[in-house]
Amino acid sequence: MVVWRECKQLGIAVCHYRPGEKETYHMPVCVGDTIYLLEEDGEWYRGYLINDRQVKGIVPKKYVHIKESTPIRIGNYESLSPQEPLIVQEITAVLREWGALVRLLFVNNKQKDYKLIREMMKQLMTLRRELMSKKLTKDDFGQKQLEATAKIDYGNMLLGLDLTVRDAEGGVINSENIGVIELFNNHRETVKRNAQRRRQPDSRATQKHSLNLFITICNVICRVGDEADVIMALYDPKQAKFFSENYIIRWSQKGMPKDLDLLNNLKVLFSDLGSKDLSSVREKVYLVCQVVRLGGMAPPENEGKPVKVKNILRRPFGVAALDVTSILNGDICPDEDKQHFVPIVPCQGKNDFMETVIKEAVKAEEITQRIHKGQGIWVSVRLLDGDIKQVREAYPHLIVGPTIVARKMGFPEVIMPSDVRNDFYVTINLGDFGQGRLADRNVQISMQVCSRDGKPLAIRKDSLNFGRQSLFETSVEDSEITENVISMGGGAELQSVYKSVVYKHQDSPRWYETFKIAVPIEEFYNCHLKFTFKHISGSEAKDGKPFAISHVSFISADQTTLADGDHNLLVYSMDTKKSSDALAYLSLPSMVSEIDRDRGEKDKSSKLIGQGPYTLAKNNSFQITTLACSTKLTHNVDLLSLLNWKAKPDALPVHLRNLMKVDGEEIVKFLQHTLDALFAILMQNSESGTYDNMVFDALIFVIGLIGDRKYLQFQSVLELYIKENFHATLAYTKLTMVLKHYVDDVDIPDSHDTLYRSFKSIVYLMKIIIRSWLLFAKLNDNKGSVQFQVSIKQLFTSIADLMKLNTAHTLKIQGAALKFMPGIIPDMVNEKAMDRTELAGFFILMIQNIPQERLSKQKLVCILDIVNSPLFKFTEPRQKLMEMMVEHINDEISSSTKDPDICAKIIADMVHQTYTINSAREDLKLLFRPKDLLRTIIQSVITMDRKNELAQDYTAIMIAILRQMTDAHYTLYLQGIPDHQNLFEFLAEIIMVFQDLIKECVFPSDWNEMIMVQNQVFLKALRCFSHTIKEKFSTPFKQQLWNNFFHCAISFLTQDALQLENFSSCKRRKIIARYADMRRAMGFEIRAMWLNLGQHKIRFIPELVGPILEMTLLPEIELRKATLPIFFDMMQCEYYQMVHRSQGAVMNGNFHQFENELITQMDVQVEGGHGDEQYIELFYVAIHQRCASHQVMRDLGIRFVEVIKKLLMRLLEYRTIIHDENKDNRMNCIVNLLNFYKDIERQELYIRYLHKLCDLHLECQNYTEAACTLMLYTKLLRWSDDHLESLLRSDNFPSAQTHRELKELLYLRVIDHLDQGKMWEKGIELCKELIAEYEYEVFDYQKLTAMLRKQAEFYNKIQNETRHPPAYYRVSYYGNGFPSFLSNKTFVHRGREFEMLADFSVRVREPYPDAKVLTTLNNPNHEILESAGQFLQMNAVNPVFEPLQQFVGKNVSEQILKYWKFNEVDRFTYSRPLKKTDDIADMWLERTDLTTESPLPGILRWFPVKNHRTSKVSPLENAIESMDTTNSKLQIMIEEHDRQKDLQINPLSMLLNGICDAAVNGGLSNYKPFFSPDYNDRSESQPDSPSSHVEQTGGAYGYQELQRIKKERTELVYKLKNLITQQLVLLAQGLTIHDDKCPESLRPFHDNMIEQYNKLSDYVQSEYKIAPPQGVINLRRQKSNALQFSTPKSGSFSNFGQAGEAVVTRKSSTPDKLSRTPSVGTPNPKSVMRQSNSSPGKVGHAKSSRGSARVASNYSTDSKDSGDSAEKKAEGPVIELNQTAKTSNRLVQWLTSARPPRPESKSASKSRPSSGNSKSALQAQISLPTFLNGANNQAPCSAASASHTSLNITTNVYIESPLARPASQSSGRVAQSPPFHSGVEPEAGSGQFFRSSISSNDRPAISLGYNSVRWESSGSLPTMDSFDDASDRSSTLQANSRLSGLSGLSSASEQVSTNKERLRVVSAQVNAVMESSSTPPPLPRKQSQIDCNADNMYAAPHSVKMRHHSHKGKPPPALPPVKPGNQEGDVPPALPDKRTSLGSRSNTSN
Repeated sequence: MVVWRECKQLGIAVCHYRPGEKETYHMPVCVGDTIYLLEEDGEWYRGYLINDRQVKGIVPKKYVHIKESTPIRIGNYESLSPQEPLIVQEITAVLREWGALVRLLFVNNKQKDYKLIREMMKQLMTLRRELMSKKLTKDDFGQKQLEATAKIDYGNMLLGLDLTVRDAEGGVINSENIGVIELFNNHRETVKRNAQRRRQPDSRATQKHSLNLFITICNVICRVGDEADVIMALYDPKQAKFFSENYIIRWSQKGMPKDLDLLNNLKVLFSDLGSKDLSSVREKVYLVCQVVRLGGMAPPENEGKPVKVKNILRRPFGVAALDVTSILNGDICPDEDKQHFVPIVPCQGKNDFMETVIKEAVKAEEITQRIHKGQGIWVSVRLLDGDIKQVREAYPHLIVGPTIVARKMGFPEVIMPSDVRNDFYVTINLGDFGQGRLADRNVQISMQVCSRDGKPLAIRKDSLNFGRQSLFETSVEDSEITENVISMGGGAELQSVYKSVVYKHQDSPRWYETFKIAVPIEEFYNCHLKFTFKHISGSEAKDGKPFAISHVSFISADQTTLADGDHNLLVYSMDTKKSSDALAYLSLPSMVSEIDRDRGEKDKSSKLIGQGPYTLAKNNSFQITTLACSTKLTHNVDLLSLLNWKAKPDALPVHLRNLMKVDGEEIVKFLQHTLDALFAILMQNSESGTYDNMVFDALIFVIGLIGDRKYLQFQSVLELYIKENFHATLAYTKLTMVLKHYVDDVDIPDSHDTLYRSFKSIVYLMKIIIRSWLLFAKLNDNKGSVQFQVSIKQLFTSIADLMKLNTAHTLKIQGAALKFMPGIIPDMVNEKAMDRTELAGFFILMIQNIPQERLSKQKLVCILDIVNSPLFKFTEPRQKLMEMMVEHINDEISSSTKDPDICAKIIADMVHQTYTINSAREDLKLLFRPKDLLRTIIQSVITMDRKNELAQDYTAIMIAILRQMTDAHYTLYLQGIPDHQNLFEFLAEIIMVFQDLIKECVFPSDWNEMIMVQNQVFLKALRCFSHTIKEKFSTPFKQQLWNNFFHCAISFLTQDALQLENFSSCKRRKIIARYADMRRAMGFEIRAMWLNLGQHKIRFIPELVGPILEMTLLPEIELRKATLPIFFDMMQCEYYQMVHRSQGAVMNGNFHQFENELITQMDVQVEGGHGDEQYIELFYVAIHQRCASHQVMRDLGIRFVEVIKKLLMRLLEYRTIIHDENKDNRMNCIVNLLNFYKDIERQELYIRYLHKLCDLHLECQNYTEAACTLMLYTKLLRWSDDHLESLLRSDNFPSAQTHRELKELLYLRVIDHLDQGKMWEKGIELCKELIAEYEYEVFDYQKLTAMLRKQAEFYNKIQNETRHPPAYYRVSYYGNGFPSFLSNKTFVHRGREFEMLADFSVRVREPYPDAKVLTTLNNPNHEILESAGQFLQMNAVNPVFEPLQQFVGKNVSEQILKYWKFNEVDRFTYSRPLKKTDDIADMWLERTDLTTESPLPGILRWFPVKNHRTSKVSPLENAIESMDTTNSKLQIMIEEHDRQKDLQINPLSMLLNGICDAAVNGGLSNYKPFFSPDYNDRSESQPDSPSSHVEQTGGAYGYQELQRIKKERTELVYKLKNLITQQLVLLAQGLTIHDDKCPESLRPFHDNMIEQYNKLSDYVQSEYKIAPPQGVINLRRQKSNALQFSTPKSGSFSNFGQAGEAVVTRKSSTPDKLSRTPSVGTPNPKSVMRQSNSSPGKVGHAKSSRGSARVASNYSTDSKDSGDSAEKKAEGPVIELNQTAKTSNRLVQWLTSARPPRPESKSASKSRPSSGNSKSALQAQISLPTFLNGANNQAPCSAASASHTSLNITTNVYIESPLARPASQSSGRVAQSPPFHSGVEPEAGSGQFFRSSISSNDRPAISLGYNSVRWESSGSLPTMDSFDDASDRSSTLQANSRLSGLSGLSSASEQVSTNKERLRVVSAQVNAVMESSSTPPPLPRKQSQIDCNADNMYAAPHSVKMRHHSHKGKPPPALPPVKPGNQEGDVPPALPDKRTSLGSRSNTSN
């Protein structure tokens, strides 16, 4: 039995755990997931994820690491918090949150931000690891925390996350623990701090007055050979000098410190650095290390072997320099663990002074290995804050052991009183000793500190203030005497003599060596410096005595310290023989300046200066630099005189006056001594009346100096002095008296400046006065306190009276008093120098005494300082002050003060004080009464610009006041409003402010804490106000106030800041824990207010429908359940509303207003992102249940609910797709919504989505679809001047006011889109409609002109511009993984221009990358259809066309027809092979016909398929289609070349060669099986084999069916023969064109094609028994001659007959041009339409197997076309297309079928009487019989000229009318006329019609009638016929072209003579041909129908559809009878020409 034990712990997943599908109770976790573990058992834990409490279950223990944690409570549930520092927890949460967002950056290709955030995440992980290591000190931890928080805040800003409010240390501030004002100020401070960190990552250096550079020397690598001194100091390269003391390391020959105690402990602290040492003052700062060798003149030869030297010299070795500028400025955060290698630049040359090498090392960008040779110093650097004492306390782990301090040479920025210094720095700069015989000497300087007697100075060691210069004090023997007073630097022992570096052979050396003199202050006046110069020879034995000397004293002649700066000393040569008076130099001048002062230049040059052994060396020079850092000694005479005032008391007035002339820097150095002297004079001088004012003035000057910005850092020094070093107990009496005297004598001009400076110094002056009084009271047992308070009151009274003055000279003084007087409050209150209430009264009096318009800003500043003073913390003074302040500030704001910022600051501080001080909570009411400051603030917020920063301040104040107000405060405030109207105005104002701030928040969007506090306050306030509204404004009812409340409350609910579902889980939990979900509370309040409306609810319908809907759409289930019933309440209110009508007040009985508004708003809201499936369910349940249970509204309500449900489903579907990159899906959803809104008759929404669809189409450049979309809009409008309804108005056309105006503008826009989409035909239709309006309705001829031009332009574009037809593709979406509007549906897509199937497939698959493409066209199984996956099936389809009536019977250009072939179609077809086979005789196809819901193009580029049907195509039909396609392609190309003479010949060459020499596909040899005699009996297993039919049917009926099938096969074989014959003719024509255009380079290629063509002809003749045409025979004989096909002019022949091909002939007059009938798509200006002279006939019917539209044409039997009429016609080919009127297409079929005569048919057809002429001509184009039966007899053909051959392929044969002669009994020999009006069907094979004409050379040619038909390539029609369905291009390898017959039948021919003899000759020739011809094929049992399609499709070889007839083996049915009286107009049907256009089924004839 499993026993679970409670285990409340926090766990971290250490590995992914993915349970199986059946393990539903297991919890999946990922690495890093935090788990709240509730229970444990054995190897399992049970719990839930912290980030998502819904994920819960069990998880193995081995996947979880237990983390130490403590229980905490968040909101209503308990949680655990890790036992980690808060910063670590914050970093963890931040990394989790950033991890999800950084992925989005990568996906959105924001590489810059992605890389930056990723790098910051790495740094945060490193910081987190360091913070968790527990190895950091407190200071390091704080530094790392600041670094981490800076990165977090910067990253949050980049990612657009919320601002984290922090304190100065980086800690997160909890808004619950602080007031609103403090929270607001912290937000601002955090923003400023973050911005400052981004500009300057570490700003500590700029905020501190004392910085320290801590250096650790890790190693020194230098091959010196001798011992060395490593000297380190800070260097300023700009000034080229050191500014810090030296740090000396004694380095031994063994490569380690000479003092082994310092091993691994070499540390130095460069202290006293400040802001002057940063980049703002010093551009660069370097740490420079000088290496000085200690040894002989020359370096040792063997570095490893030490050399003993008697006289150790200091010789230069090298310099190393490290740039520490960035570390000092805080630009980088130095790491003590990071070591810097500083390479050493050696001193190699003769003239390499240390100074020169230092400059080179500093300037060098990089020191290479070749220079430093691996020598250098390894150091680590760190910046520390604070003075030495603070550093020692803050960094005890660093400042350990003998850490040396190297101070800055100069005073720090702040000199504390305890900092006593007496340092004297000497730098020996340079010298010149080049005179005499000892040139190029090796000069060494020895310097000693000597006393007056010339001996070295000897002092006690305890008098020294430093020794080893360590941070740790060392003890010395008090009695020990030493002469060592010279220090080379920290780390070096003191020495008595300093010896300089020796430069070899340099008589003008430059040393620049600095050392420090350590002399007690009392010895400074008695000692001097002595410099001796000695030449050091190369040999130690020759080292001589000094050759010169210089000296200088510490004290100048005026008893001041030697001035800082350069000093040029006099050099005296020494005569060593005269050593009797060694001290004689003391009486000689020491500096050049002394000589210049004592005597002129003339005397100086004329006399030598000398005494004893010393003689002035004129040409020698020596320069030093001195710097005194002493708090005891001064360079200023006036200051020194004041400090020593007791020596000359009479000169005291002069000294006091001169003090004000002393430089301020000198005074602050000696601040304590100066103040001591002044107070000593004040207290000890007996003449107080004389000196009190002077001392007061001097004291004010000194205090004012400290107040200067330059010396602000010395304020702490002054305060420390007053607190610890001030002892003048009676000073307060004199100072108070003098100050009061100056205030009272304000009218005296001389006192104005002193009084002004007194008020500027009043703070420190009062500190001194109070301190003096306290010291006196302490010494005298609190005596004198009363007297002191009396004097203070008198002083304050005088000051208050001073404020009353309104004079100009007192304005400055009054301003200073207001500014500085509040500064005395802390001391007055803390030291209880005056009663607090009296002090408050004094300040109130002082402010009120100032005239009203005087010093307004200064008064406000004074009030602000008082608010922030300690006086405001006490109840009585605070209340007294607040009354005055509230009144004053209220007046200022009301009067539009110029200083609203100060007013805001005062109010904010007052409110904050009332929050922080417990005793001040009740004082909040003082803000309401007697002056209503809250109302003033609210009105200020209303009027203030939201972009003004002050708007934030006043808003924060308002929120702070409202937050601190309790229910009692609200009640008190509202009850205090005097009347009902004022209360209404107040509530309206504050609710309006709330709503405005909610919609347009003044705070930045990332100030989440501030915004949430604002919402919390608004929620509380609105709850309180709602009760007042219900109580006070229900009766009488204030609709405006109620309406404002509803809108404000709903705005509160729907604001972005409260939509928790949009936040991260961490942020969501934090908000819920701290503020809960405030939406729910506000929703319940809104519902309560609605229910309290009662009878007034109807007033808010439909206005509140939208806001309430927006509220209910929020994804909070409890809120939805609570508020959705409001809708039903609204429905009832409107339903039961009483309306006034003619019959009186009646019940409304509907809720149309509510319904319309709800639908409108729902469309907007759902599209905006609101709503989900859960809402649909809740809405349906909530409203449907109530409607179903309602007896009256049941039907209406249920209908309404159903409509809303459907609408929501479509809107959600649309919203899901709207942001999808796949715009096709978006269009689908829009169309769904369009249809829905159309169904429910919502025109405004319908139009809205029409515009959306149009814009989307335009965005995709679907101009045609955009035009179709706008056309739907136009259908809603009328051509009238009626005013445009608001629902029909368009924002795109705001100027349109009437239906006509808007419709016209829309038409113009549509025309433009159609022009862009090249749909000019549709544009012409609209142009015509506009033209009619302009011409007949509005009579605007100007617009009419423009539109006619536009129409003409469209016509021109149709004829001349090239349009590439679109391809169509079928796409099936299988599986439930697709959106619902696609799943398991099939669509036909209209491809883009030039888009192939592969490109289309990529585009379709792009939005569904996981979709699998099915590789076959088989129907998917049930498993695929029901699966959750995605499966796509795509293939190309071909459009199917129906004839367009206006083109039937007319010659139409292919350019015109091209549009109708690919547009306005809704039927498509495709085929696929049933089995794979290479044998074309076995290639069966399956054809599928599709019908779409709407024609294409339309409002979409695709439409779903509404039905489909499949059929089979036999191999023979497939072969016919393939041949037809090839012929069509060839014919079109020939016509293109005929039309465009400059067309490239390469495509024609490739096509001709591919047919003539079909080496790959086999060519015509593939069709050999179809011509075998036993073809009908073989392939018994095929579906159409005769035996299979016999077996299926059986008996006699089966035998008849077998015979029928064989006959049909025979027909198809003849059709195939016909196509082969056509191909040979077309090849001949193509080769003729190729011969004309072929360049000489291609002549061999052309000859080869001729040869291959001849072989092909021979093969066809031998294998297929098809004789080549006449043109082919001629081509064999004359390969160089080209065939020319032309049409003879028409004679007086009848129009009767079929549409035929043009006659082939060559015109001798135009040998270079081809005159041909224009093919489809080939515009020919010479083509004309022949019109019949007779009246048009009636409309006939042409039925297809699918019931296609009937086709009508004009026909005439009039044969009056004489030669005269022919002369008037154009010379180009004239095409006559004859159509049928009421007769059946059966006649067309009978005429055009290649059918043999039937012997058993004996009946003769009746003839039709001719009208006018005894000989009626029958025109029919026929092929030569020999073409089909292979006979050898050919029609005669002779050459027309020597150069050109005239060949007539077809001829016009005139045959006498059947009425004029009996029918021939010889079957098939005598052509008979079929009956046309008798209604009797002729026998099968009863006759053939011929067409005869005389060629140009009078040699006739004969063509048989059944070959006159042009085989049209037609689209696939879904019919059961097996041989006329279209084939797929992929299965039949057809080209996209159209096939025509042998040549076009012409209705125009040359006029010939009517000579009967000639006609008889022609008839005889025809009969001869007929006798030699074989039997034509039988009549197909199909009903004909004209049907053409795309270039790559095929319908039937005859371009007609054949229908099965029920008569088996019987003659064809008779033609329908002709109606009486209209026989002349009823004519037989004519076969349409190739140019006949095929239009949509919707078009009808006009």
